[in-house]
Amino acid sequence: WAACSTQPSTCASKPHCFKKQKANPRYDYASHEQIEIDRLVYEAYGLNAADIAEVEAWYARRYPRLAAAQAANRAPVAATS
Repeated sequence: WAACSTQPSTCASKPHCFKKQKANPRYDYASHEQIEIDRLVYEAYGLNAADIAEVEAWYARRYPRLAAAQAANRAPVAATS
């Protein structure tokens, strides 16, 4: 939540995810809040597009089944955005 001090508008709505997770234990955190967390971490470390692509490629190689499931879950989210 360190980002809340610099970006209160993005964090003000975060408690909704806890309510969603409590109401639905199968709530898809990886397709929602995790994307924002990743973005904040990449920004904090000053990663450029090439660095981010390298990190995400490493993750996909290291955790292929998880990466594939997350990509499949994000596809419907991206289509509705």
